[in-house]
Amino acid sequence: MRLRVSCWLVVVLLLLAALPAMAWGPGAHAFVASGVAQKKDVTFPSQYLFLQSLYGASAPDLAWLAGQPLSASLGAATHRAPGYREPWDLASPWSPAQRAFAFGWLTHNEVWGADYYAHIANPLPGGGPGYVVNRAALLASSQSIPEATAHDYVEVAIDLLLDHQFPGLKLGEVIADSADARNWQIPLLLAASYADVPGARPLIILALEGAFRASQGVYGDALSLPTGLDDSLFAAGMALRYNLSLQKSAACLAVAKALCQQPLTHYKAALDATIELVAGGPWP
Repeated sequence: MRLRVSCWLVVVLLLLAALPAMAWGPGAHAFVASGVAQKKDVTFPSQYLFLQSLYGASAPDLAWLAGQPLSASLGAATHRAPGYREPWDLASPWSPAQRAFAFGWLTHNEVWGADYYAHIANPLPGGGPGYVVNRAALLASSQSIPEATAHDYVEVAIDLLLDHQFPGLKLGEVIADSADARNWQIPLLLAASYADVPGARPLIILALEGAFRASQGVYGDALSLPTGLDDSLFAAGMALRYNLSLQKSAACLAVAKALCQQPLTHYKAALDATIELVAGGPWP
């Protein structure tokens, strides 16, 4: 039994090293989408449909699994105007699963959604660049690593903090469950939405969505591990990705967590402010 668990952890470690870079991580996106639904009094008649919305909240990041130049063009289409609206506009009014997924998808965008406040405009008093960008710049400076690398550490740090400090959310379990529950119509909706992006074809979109779904399951499973073991596994996966020593990677993750808990720039305050702002955005 111990050997099987060890082999599983090795597989997860290798997959974590290949996960796509994002703005907020899957945990933060799920937290924001759930909070926005509450603020807007959007209710889901079943846990199954709620999970569709949480999967949709992270799914625009499937673009980052593509190679260049498709990743750039698909990332622009899924995150910016007017392309970010496509799944919402094309979702069938007769499909509750498509509508729930599209609701979560809309919370993500970089025009007025969660990624806008991660990348472009800090939601906390004082403004400045997006919250994740701001924290990543400080981490990069203190640890002498590239800002793109630091960005990844900040995302993971926030998800780990949410999971550790709010265990009742069962964040890792929910992320993995949302991937498992993903309705079969969703890949077809995405293929219809983005097959006209230069370099994309329906089969490519379907393949990217399948890879993204698998990555969400792995991420959720890793986040579900006991506190301490999850940190170690993420630190090891990111050490592989960025060719850092395990000691250096663990230090970067620890400093990222500390930076995100500073009193005036606390990650939870940033997420709560993001929820308020996204809920009040220009919803279609």
